[in-house]
Amino acid sequence: MRDTLLQSPTVRLRAMENTDLPLIYRLENDSRMWDTTSTVQPLSRSTISRFIKGTTGDIYEDHQLRLVIEVGVRSEELGVRSEELGVRSEELGVKSEELGVRSEELGVKSEELGVSKPQTSMPKASRRLSSAVGEAGADTERKSESEAAMPKASRRLSSAVGEAGADTERKSESEAANLKPQTSKSVGFIDLTDFSPRHLRAEVGICLLPEYQSQRIGTEALRLVEEYAAQMLHIHQLYAYINPSNIISQRLFSSAGYQLAGMLRDWVKTPDGYESIEIRQKKIEKKV
Repeated sequence: MRDTLLQSPTVRLRAMENTDLPLIYRLENDSRMWDTTSTVQPLSRSTISRFIKGTTGDIYEDHQLRLVIEVGVRSEELGVRSEELGVRSEELGVKSEELGVRSEELGVKSEELGVSKPQTSMPKASRRLSSAVGEAGADTERKSESEAAMPKASRRLSSAVGEAGADTERKSESEAANLKPQTSKSVGFIDLTDFSPRHLRAEVGICLLPEYQSQRIGTEALRLVEEYAAQMLHIHQLYAYINPSNIISQRLFSSAGYQLAGMLRDWVKTPDGYESIEIRQKKIEKKV
């Protein structure tokens, strides 16, 4: 069974939001990346804001699509909430113990009445208290018999604990079934650009915060966007322009199966002269 599109256990790709402005501002204004992105000057927050607002999110209209890469914090937060739920379960256990104490107290009363503790193997008729004991003793025995017949794991708290204990148990079960992570860490973005609906191809580019590079996040993000492009956009192939001096990008695309298709000689002008650029491509069309 495949992962949900644009999402795996470790990485999720989502559409841009206005709250992504600080991330884009930091990455787009990192001058170390300008040779790759062809940026020649810093970008203002207002410029980036206009870019976000002007994006329709429709790759057929914009001919490009930027997806934000999220990782990490969701699993950690889920663990914290699970611990909080564990505390509530312990509180529920304490109430169950209190119920046990009350049951013992009821057992003592039965002994005082001259009746031994009820045994689960005894016939129902022989476990009834005689009329000399009275209705109070009969009620006590019926409670003990009911508790012995019910499995411990599924036993409901009796009225001795009260509705509050039962409500706590139901609430804990509900929270366990509906735990959902609430936040995440945005660490970069992946782009599909120059999308051609006619030829079913697009350029792919990826940009990660330096502290999140070389952790296979880019590899997983690339896999997810390939899966999405093949299944939803029916794209035949993706291609990437890579500076040979960018060792991280070379390793990323090479390991992902992007084959060297050619070299653009003296393609990028840098302070140290012209540099050539590799073109790598990969056919991703979904096989029927």
